[in-house]
Amino acid sequence: MRPIVVTAGTWSTNIGNAFFQLGARYIVSQAAGGRAVHLLTDQAGYWRYGPKVEPKHSARLLDHVDAAYIVLSGSLLTYSFPALWRRSFDALRERGTRIVLLGVGQFDYSERETALCRDFLGQYRPHVLVSRDSATYENFKDFAEHAYDGIDNAYFLPLAYPALKLDYPPFIVLNFDKGPEPICELASANGSAMAAGRPGYHSCRVPFDSATLDIRFCGGKRFLSDCLGKYYGYLAGGLGLKKARQERLGKYLLLRTDHQTNPLCHRKLYYGPGAFAMDVPYGYFALYANAAMTLSDRIHACVVTMAYGGRAMLFSKSPRARIIERVGATDIFKEPTTLDMPRLDQLRNEEIAFLASVME
Repeated sequence: MRPIVVTAGTWSTNIGNAFFQLGARYIVSQAAGGRAVHLLTDQAGYWRYGPKVEPKHSARLLDHVDAAYIVLSGSLLTYSFPALWRRSFDALRERGTRIVLLGVGQFDYSERETALCRDFLGQYRPHVLVSRDSATYENFKDFAEHAYDGIDNAYFLPLAYPALKLDYPPFIVLNFDKGPEPICELASANGSAMAAGRPGYHSCRVPFDSATLDIRFCGGKRFLSDCLGKYYGYLAGGLGLKKARQERLGKYLLLRTDHQTNPLCHRKLYYGPGAFAMDVPYGYFALYANAAMTLSDRIHACVVTMAYGGRAMLFSKSPRARIIERVGATDIFKEPTTLDMPRLDQLRNEEIAFLASVME
């Protein structure tokens, strides 16, 4: 039997890519019907910042894979999708390889982005499209042989990688590698004010345990991060502006993770006590699985924490946060939030059953 290939890569530029790619491998392995499942490579063009273009001298490994199915995942339904994949899809179609888009989403969900990708999928109709948010499903459900309103692949990680116990004292993870880290203090529960809407990097007070957690962002650093976006961490780290001294919050130890280790900048990665950064994902799984709570501006830090049963709060204005709303965690912008785990189990089981029914 011809195998199934799951594309993967660019972990060092965003370790969150590994979270949904390894989740995809698990899902496919459960639905594979005895076929071998190989984790391979992604397009080399994804290494580039800015426009994603395959390098001139790329070996184009994916064009030469002999597989029954090739599985793509993540927010690939965006402007770079047609240019990066057209040549590969032509080669795969010629040898009879079926395309599976598993746990896919868009980048900005604009009309232009949607129209561009709909036109491309109209030319290269995938065998399966499983979305990771309902907006993507509605936009592309008519452009695949089999479509399903699914969830992000990272929600399946605890099934593939059961939690590894750590002997730290109770700890909270702070994951703010794209923007400024807030100052967190515990206050009396009396007179607490709930955050409203999607706070982004806006200060707020939220319930935590039997007290109130006061979360405050420095106004100047917040303004700088709004201007620089994901490049804030590198500039602030290089200039020595990205610093933290706080080691504890009440009874909790504070640990700090960074999801982008490439380009390497130690002053960005290890800017405060309890810092962790690595170019493979398994340490992140252990930290998020054991955390009492995760506060983050990274969507997948929150996804993985909650998938393992923990609490998380997200500080982001990204439209890709729909992957969290898809599983019902709509309060994650307002307060530390957990998932309905029986409901998550149902969503995971239903998605695997669907995929098994359409992959011969």
